[in-house]
Amino acid sequence: MNKTYDLIKETLRGKSFYRVLFNWQVARHCSGLGGVCVDLASGSPQASYARYWRIAPRQMVRLDSNLGAKTDIIADLDQGIPLADNFADNIFMFNALYLIKEPAALLAEIRRVLRPDGHAFITFQFLKSEETRVVDRHRFTRRQTEELLAGAGFSRVQVWPVGERFSAAGELIDFAMGNFFICRILKIIWRPLCLLADRLWPKKVSRNYAAAMAWFAVIKK
Repeated sequence: MNKTYDLIKETLRGKSFYRVLFNWQVARHCSGLGGVCVDLASGSPQASYARYWRIAPRQMVRLDSNLGAKTDIIADLDQGIPLADNFADNIFMFNALYLIKEPAALLAEIRRVLRPDGHAFITFQFLKSEETRVVDRHRFTRRQTEELLAGAGFSRVQVWPVGERFSAAGELIDFAMGNFFICRILKIIWRPLCLLADRLWPKKVSRNYAAAMAWFAVIKK
């Protein structure tokens, strides 16, 4: 994938800076997956991340609480996941854990539904505008993310940042500007500069004082 071209294309489409960088993480980590896949809080089947993952599931199950969503199962995830033990080879939950009353309880449910050696791919958002249309409950630091996953009993946890301080600042500026077409043109100018600044920023500072927009976790049962 040519990231420069993709950044320009997605910016002109009106995608947020976060959404672009998050989709790149999906492309990086959700590749070559098969078996039974479950997408929690899936929303629309046309979600932008579906253009980036390269999966060939034998069975795809989508769950969402939205009665208007085109999903296979309507479910309130605060009440658990209505699937059998050891059901799924792969579980995805993107950009929704901040809405869950008890994240630790849902992570335990994800582990229950995963088959042995199954994997989960979850985003833990840290920098995000507060929503009023839904019950907005949580923001996750890296330490909190790691502790929640360790407490759920997963055997291996890998966590990657989505963005860093300059792209995070760019996301806030994006939000302030709005999404008019002329604004998208301006974003094409500074988004690459933000990414360059993130790359040049001392890695030691980023490790000790992280400022990511979210954490992308790849977890093995």
